[in-house]
Amino acid sequence: MAQTAEVSKGSQDFRPDEKNVLLVGASRGLGLGLVKSFSTHGWKVVATERTTSAALRAVAASANGRVRIERLDIDDTQLVQSLCRKLSKELFDVIFIVAGVRDEDPNKPIHEVPAQEAARLFITNAYSPIFFAETFLDRLKLDGTLAIMTSRLGSLELVPTFDGWEAYRASKAALNILARCFHQRHSGERRTILLVHPGWVKTDLGGADAPIELATGAEGVYRILGKWHGEGGLAFVDNESNLIPW
Repeated sequence: MAQTAEVSKGSQDFRPDEKNVLLVGASRGLGLGLVKSFSTHGWKVVATERTTSAALRAVAASANGRVRIERLDIDDTQLVQSLCRKLSKELFDVIFIVAGVRDEDPNKPIHEVPAQEAARLFITNAYSPIFFAETFLDRLKLDGTLAIMTSRLGSLELVPTFDGWEAYRASKAALNILARCFHQRHSGERRTILLVHPGWVKTDLGGADAPIELATGAEGVYRILGKWHGEGGLAFVDNESNLIPW
């Protein structure tokens, strides 16, 4: 099944005037980098953390009141629903679900990965983002963007030329499928649903050998959101805003 045809790259107004973003999973890595990018560009940011993050608090302290922190474990459905009730009076232009986890040992083939570990990856990387998206859909403006961090490793057409990461790749493929199901359930709406592969970025997940510095990667993702915001439909894109085959 081909990439959905409704979406095409375009230049949209992404100025921060009265714009609000909810960043889910913002205590470190790309989530933290995106807090810096959005707040630097003048957006009002609600950023979630699972545990107390000194780094996130430092960014918030220097953001002149543009960053507010909320506590959330995306895998806790009751906490997700509680936060939604807490934010029931707020509407967001962008909701970006960044939270995700990697294999404890990416070199293990799937049959050597303990079932509990495989389940953890599926829940955090595939189930929880879609549960969050459904719960918070009414908090997203009708012309807003729902973005979810994924990976090109989840593409069924782009077979990697290296071994490993089987459980992680499967969890991201599951996320991509569930995002398409989400889009089908809400077809006809004007909202943009964007699955973003951020590139190989120097984070805890990406590792020290990654070629893209965190600030560069976060700013690149911010620019991608600006290109697709307001287009409507569903797209799976890489860090250069190119469509990725499913």
